[in-house]
Amino acid sequence: MSASNRNGDFGFPKQNVASGNELSASAKASLVDVSGATLNFGDVTRPIREPFLTASLRARIQAKKQNILVDSAISNIEKVESSDMDAAAKDAVVATLNRSLAHQLNLEDVMDKAVSLPTLREDANPDDLKPEWADEFAEHAGSKYDTDAQELWARLLAGELNRPGTYSRKAMRLLDDMESEDAKAFEALCERCAGGVLSNGEVQDPFPLFIGRGEELEMPSDSLIRLKDLGLINFDDSNEVRMRYMTAIGKDGWQILKIAGTEISVRFPPDKAQQFEVRTFTRYGIELSRLCQTGLLLEKNAFLINKFKSLGASVALVSKLNTDGSAELKLLA
Repeated sequence: MSASNRNGDFGFPKQNVASGNELSASAKASLVDVSGATLNFGDVTRPIREPFLTASLRARIQAKKQNILVDSAISNIEKVESSDMDAAAKDAVVATLNRSLAHQLNLEDVMDKAVSLPTLREDANPDDLKPEWADEFAEHAGSKYDTDAQELWARLLAGELNRPGTYSRKAMRLLDDMESEDAKAFEALCERCAGGVLSNGEVQDPFPLFIGRGEELEMPSDSLIRLKDLGLINFDDSNEVRMRYMTAIGKDGWQILKIAGTEISVRFPPDKAQQFEVRTFTRYGIELSRLCQTGLLLEKNAFLINKFKSLGASVALVSKLNTDGSAELKLLA
């Protein structure tokens, strides 16, 4: 793919439609300018909530909705089949055209899902995406036929649009290489993690607790080994499968922790400060954890809150977290 396809087009290749590279008059008539109020997809009219979208991208989605891409592909296939090529050459060309169309339609599905996500910021700008990143994203996303996989890659695209640099090209390659067992293991690990985006916009890197052999919320060693081999987590090579990193939680004043949908503050008295062995993610594990719901098992039945309280900590719910780090707290008995 060419890195020159930039301006407002995600760096994705353009698709020939109808006559040449131009949309039909009916397709153009149903488009609106970026300042318009509605966008028509066939008989469906929905409000526009993506003012940053370029006319080019909307035209591409519109073309797909009106089957222009499919009609164009069928026309090209008919031309090949009526040509003087030998049978083997025709089969090869038709197969290539079919794969190209499927890849393009999959990519359009992912982009359509991304621009419909409520988490997508109104000021997100596709021009901020690096063309090399967009090319690699297109390569991976276009190969996704499953709806769940398309939705996952749509969240990745929305996250990158919201904050360019959130997902590296290597993180995308790792995600593309993950088998279903890997994905389930990674999701299970993230469910055991504190961390995430705080209510003041600060991002707290995920860190899992109580996962080693024989500990609460234990995970199978083979699952952790799979994630290490993928380059998503770190741990030493002992039989205990421990990712050795010690940290003091809540030692010097209140420390904010994000646990799924709950924010808490934790403080241990100076004479009861606790050292916890936390598990460490790699840079790429941290990136991909942003696609998961972290802390679900820690939040369930207030597991982590009760753990901290049993060790002598004062725990409070955060009512409001300010941008300067100060917080309004509600102490839990």
